[in-house]
Amino acid sequence: MVCRGVTLHDDLHDIGDLHELGDDTPRHDCVPVLTDPCPSVESVSQRSAYVGIVARTGSAVAVAVTGSPRRPEFAGRWPIDLVPDDLPRQPYHLAAEVDPTEADDIVRRVERAATAAAEEALREVASTVRVAAVALLVKPTAPAPATVAQVVRSHVAMHAAEGELYRDALMSAAELLGVPVQAVTSDALPDAAEKVRALGVAAGRPWRREEKDAARCALAAMTGS
Repeated sequence: MVCRGVTLHDDLHDIGDLHELGDDTPRHDCVPVLTDPCPSVESVSQRSAYVGIVARTGSAVAVAVTGSPRRPEFAGRWPIDLVPDDLPRQPYHLAAEVDPTEADDIVRRVERAATAAAEEALREVASTVRVAAVALLVKPTAPAPATVAQVVRSHVAMHAAEGELYRDALMSAAELLGVPVQAVTSDALPDAAEKVRALGVAAGRPWRREEKDAARCALAAMTGS
């Protein structure tokens, strides 16, 4: 499901970001977020848009850009909640506290819910802009162990498996759009500081590190890098 006003991850908040856009920068809680002067939603939907996605534990944010690599334009922002309230955002952590049969069921239920939510969210994105390509930020890690029982033996493995779960859900959903999808590591993201700042001015708040990284992913998708 697409959720408005979700805080995606507190550990990466940059306090300077709160002042970066200025106190008079408009806040937008609707999606897609478009400010004046801007093209109509109809005209944006007819132009190729490149979507960048950053996932966190149980949530994600997608940012779309149009235009060209030299002059990218903000086209929309979509906060995404990947887990309903009745399921844990950290399924492997809960699985470590229950018997093995229940543990497997918890993880599988979260996997199914996250996949369904990602598909719904990206269908909404595709209904608003004409998606040409998608780039998803990933963190290079060793593959998580194959079974839940193996994962819950290590706290590090639990975090890795949960990150993998949500990234896999988003990657699978993006592939269903039938457009090029790429995984991008942080060291491969374009810097593009001024372009990202300009996109943030057009988007309005929130424009935290996750939105900036999603915008950088979208620029990577645009250039095919």
